[in-house]
This record gives sequence, C-alpha cells and structure tokens, in this order.
Amino acid sequence: MKALHPEIPLCIYSSVKVRDRLFDILKTEMVTWKKHFKLEAVSPSVSFDLWTAKNNKPFLGVVAHYIDTQWILRSLCLDLAYIPQAHTAENIRLVLKQIFDDWECDKKLVATLRDSASNMKAASRGLAEWDLDCICHILNLCLQAAFDIEDLKPLLTKCRAIVTFFRKSSRATAILDAIQKRMKPDDNAVHVIPDCVTRWAATYNMLVRLIRLKLSLNEAFQTIEQIAELQITVREWETIAELVLILSPMVEAVSVFEGDEYPTTSQVGEIIQLVTTHAKSYKPPTKPIRRFTAELLNQLNNRCDLATFPEVVVIAMLLDPNLKDISIPGKKAAWDLLEVQYNIVAGDAVDLPEEEYSPPPEEPHPVSLKNLRKQIQRNKFDCSTERFSILKL
Repeated sequence: MKALHPEIPLCIYSSVKVRDRLFDILKTEMVTWKKHFKLEAVSPSVSFDLWTAKNNKPFLGVVAHYIDTQWILRSLCLDLAYIPQAHTAENIRLVLKQIFDDWECDKKLVATLRDSASNMKAASRGLAEWDLDCICHILNLCLQAAFDIEDLKPLLTKCRAIVTFFRKSSRATAILDAIQKRMKPDDNAVHVIPDCVTRWAATYNMLVRLIRLKLSLNEAFQTIEQIAELQITVREWETIAELVLILSPMVEAVSVFEGDEYPTTSQVGEIIQLVTTHAKSYKPPTKPIRRFTAELLNQLNNRCDLATFPEVVVIAMLLDPNLKDISIPGKKAAWDLLEVQYNIVAGDAVDLPEEEYSPPPEEPHPVSLKNLRKQIQRNKFDCSTERFSILKL
C-alpha cells in the first residue's frame, strides 16, 4: 500500500486492536438496536439453533423476526451465545431466557421456531404462544430416512468416500485439477463438495458436483490406484442423475424459506404440496429411485400432515392473498380448521352461526383455500383487535 500510494499514511493495527475496536462499535450499535427493538417489535417471533464453529466451539444463535410500526419486515440477531456446557433442555432454556430478558421481549413473544430435536423442543416449550418446528428440518428428516434405504445407501456411501478421499489428499486433488484443465483449458477447475447430514441440500450439491466432474473422475479412477475400487459404474451414474432430477425441484421450493424480505409461515402448505406432487408425478425407471420415492412419500405423509400443524400455520395460509390455488384434502377437515381459526382470530370461542355458516357436505376432492379465505372475510373481523396481531408472523 505504501508503494502504491505514498501519500496515504499506513496504519498497521494488530488483530487484538482491530478486535477491540469492533467490539466497541458493536456495543454502541447494540444500545441503538435495543431501543429500536423495544419500541418497534410489537409482536416478535424468534428462531434459534445450535451451531458449531470451525474451532469446534458450540454456539446458540437467536434471531428475532418482526414487523415494525412502519410494516417493514425485519430480522435481527439477538445473540450468538457460547454454550460450552452440556446441551440439555435446561441449559438451553436458561440461555434463551437470559437473552430474552436482556432484550426485554420475554413477555411479548408470539412464536418460537426451532428444529425437532428433543432438547430443543423441551427448551422452547411455553416460551411463546406458539412453538413451531422448522419445516426445513422436517423435510431433512424425511430425506435422510429415504436416503437410508438399502437400495441407495451403498451408492451414497461410495460417493461420500470419493469426496472424503479427494478432500484429504492434496496430490489426488492436484491430479483431478490437471485432468479438468486438460479437458477444458478455458474453464477453472472445481472441487468435490462434502455431504452433511444436518443440511439436506448438501447431498444434492454433492451429487450435482460429482456429475459435473463425471468425465474427470472416470479418468482419475484409472490414474489413482487408491480409489480404483471406488469407481462409479454406468448404472450408478444413471441412478445419481435420477436422484438429482427428483431432488432439484425440492431445492428450488425450499429456497423460498431462505428469504428474509417476506413472511414464510404462509408458504409451508404450498411447499409441502409442491414437493409431494412432484414426488408422486415422477416416474423413475430404476428400482433404487422408485423405492427412494416411495419412502420419501411415506415420510412426507407421516411428518407433514397439514392437519397436525399448529393453527397459526393454517391461518397464515388462509389469509395470504398470494396463495390462491393451495388445497386442503377434504372439505370437512378444511371447514373444521376454518372454525378453529375463526375462534382464534376473532378472539371469541363461539360457534359459527348455523343459518349462515353451516358446514358443506363431505366431498372427495380438495377445497380451495381461496374459497376458505372468502369465508373468513365474511365474518367481518375487527382488524384492530389485539388478536389480529397474529398476522405479523
């Protein structure tokens, strides 16, 4: 820098000094954001998850989600707490309560969102009006169970072994890079991507990268003696390609939940419907993928039944104007859900008037949520009621 710009004074700070300055800035910003959060976050919800850093230290990340008084959707990281103690429900709950007390939001939380681990469930129980399971974690459990079938498990084990070998061997990686450069001189060499069982899209990304490296890997299997026994056969390559085809729409669908500029609770039913419909319509030619699809559908039916979801999820679906073509199987079940939601949103535990809102007869075909939304609007709720703050999810 001194050689490039001699007129600019060069100040070199140690990492400790830079860290201390950053912490000073953080403390100042925290005061500002706490004031903002106290005034603007009328009905916040929080999501939290345990996370392990590269140095193997465990942290609990807590993020608040709320709509401010200007109706702007915001997400704010409340803390990234270091928790070296055992990750029991009691210890996690204690850390959460300390964070909520610090931000003065323990009395006004609308919902908590966490994964389906037993310790996380127990830790969040009773902290807010609604305690929700992360739909991405549920879908991951469905996929991990489907990946574990005997027809597919050996192939995925082989793929993971190939990835592990190249990530641990710099010599093998150099050989693979050289093969890629020789085949496509104008392209940059790419590396294998590791799988991670806690991130369901990681398996998809691993397989997509292996397909991209197919020609280079086939030559590497002949060049590198240590992985000759891991060579992927023609039929196995076909199975990998089919698996990518059935998983790719799920990747696109679940990416909706990565958005932070729009509500995602109302998207749950649509995502489940899209994933289930695609799995049902896909007709794989090979036996392993047929069994994978069958197990995936079985897991989706068992874990993603909309009727078992908290009522807040269905309310969000019914009232979201963007969701016009989503359906709930069976009119009777849908009407029962509508009656429950009427009582919750209106704030009065009363029966619907029989003369005006008698339930329609049971029909085999699904009922549109658009029609159910009209039924809700006919009740003419007082949108200024405190209970209507549910929409701020």
